[in-house]
Order: sequence, then C-alpha cells, then structure tokens
Amino acid sequence: QRLRSRGKILQLKQTHYEPKPEGYVPLPLSLMSSGPIRRMVRSETHEGNQLLDHVDWSAYLCDVPGVRWHPCGGWRVQFHRCSWEHDYYVRCSCFFRID
Repeated sequence: QRLRSRGKILQLKQTHYEPKPEGYVPLPLSLMSSGPIRRMVRSETHEGNQLLDHVDWSAYLCDVPGVRWHPCGGWRVQFHRCSWEHDYYVRCSCFFRID
C-alpha cells in the first residue's frame, strides 16, 4: 500500500495479444546480454530498424544445447551435470572462436 500512495506503477500496462507471424524465430538470449545490441533492438527507432535489417542473424544461431554466442565474439559452451548418489559434480564453461 505504501507503493500505491507514492504513485509507482505496480503492474505492466496490459495490451492485446498479437500472435507471432509465420516462421518467426526469436533472437538468442545471449545476443540480448550485449548492451549495444540490446539498446539497438529495444530502441525501435527508424535508424535502428534499418541497421537491424542488414545484420545476418543466422550467424549467431546455434542448434546445439548449451552453446551460445558470446559478446566477446566467440561461442560459450556451458555444461553442468551432477549425481548426488555417486558424489559426482561437474561444471564447465569455456569460450572458443572459429576462424
């Protein structure tokens, strides 16, 4: 109730549901972790939309689970397995580049 008295917004504005177009593929989450790319995608300006049209997004997609593009210009592989019964714990995170 204190938040309401201060005039802060507690819930997001509700909008109508718009279905995704046929063949829609979302951008990888790893791309949105890069500040400059995230700002360009979310700005929705005319200049930003023109720049986004010239980017080949298929170069940043990977169909292997646990592999994502990293803003350093390489790929990040994350692997995590554990077995409590066998006292087996593995966490691996590595970066690699392809020239």
